[in-house]
This record gives sequence, structure tokens and C-alpha cells, in this order.
Amino acid sequence: MSTVEFDKKIFAMKAVKSAVKDYKDFANFDVTERKDRIVVKIDNIDYEPKEVFLGEFGNYVIHKMSVRQ
Repeated sequence: MSTVEFDKKIFAMKAVKSAVKDYKDFANFDVTERKDRIVVKIDNIDYEPKEVFLGEFGNYVIHKMSVRQ
């Protein structure tokens, strides 16, 4: 299992959830909210290398922040 965390001062939950929805065919996601962070646990990643997938997912969340939701 891998974990990606997003600072709530910068990232919106709506953008993270939208990215998870778009990436759902590639992995299993569990999104939780902490006081100052959005935590995304990712399991069963169907993409190699996994490090590239995690980077691309993070980039996609950034993209989602830049477009109107």
C-alpha cells in the first residue's frame, strides 16, 4: 500500500475526490481527512512502475485544482 498526502491549505478535497474517481480503474483508493491533511491510501495499483503512477496521480490532483470543479 502507498500513501499520498495533500496539505489542506493548498489542496481541496473536491479536487482529490475527483482525481480518485477518474483513476479508479487503476487502483483502490481510500481517502480520509485529518486536521490539516487529506490522506489517500492507494492499493492494488495496476500500473508499472508504481512510483510513476503515484507521481502522475499527484500531478492530476494539481490539474484538478486548476480547472473549475
